[in-house]
Amino acid sequence: MGTDISSIFGGVSSSTNSSFSLSDYASIKDKVDEATGKKTSSTSDNSAISSKTTANTDKVDQEVKELKSKRDSLKQKINSEYSTERRREYEKELKQVEKELAVKDTEQYRRQNTIFS
Repeated sequence: MGTDISSIFGGVSSSTNSSFSLSDYASIKDKVDEATGKKTSSTSDNSAISSKTTANTDKVDQEVKELKSKRDSLKQKINSEYSTERRREYEKELKQVEKELAVKDTEQYRRQNTIFS
């Protein structure tokens, strides 16, 4: 093909001690693709394809809000209940709600249940 390698790499040093950034690699790859005919121009076609991705955690936020509300309601019921049996039922339900809240009110749960659109 007769392409001079030094013209492809321009001012990039070929010593093993130099470090390249991601943009350096992309630039070098573009130059190699142009020289070998794999790429016809230096402008990318990616600019024509534009997409916007959004992450939505509203569903998780709503679940956590409802659980916190339920927890607060159960605490009030426990404090105002005179019957020992009913109080134990509320306390048992409160423990379940707190366990569920401990799982759902975390960054890991939010990431796993994020809806991307």
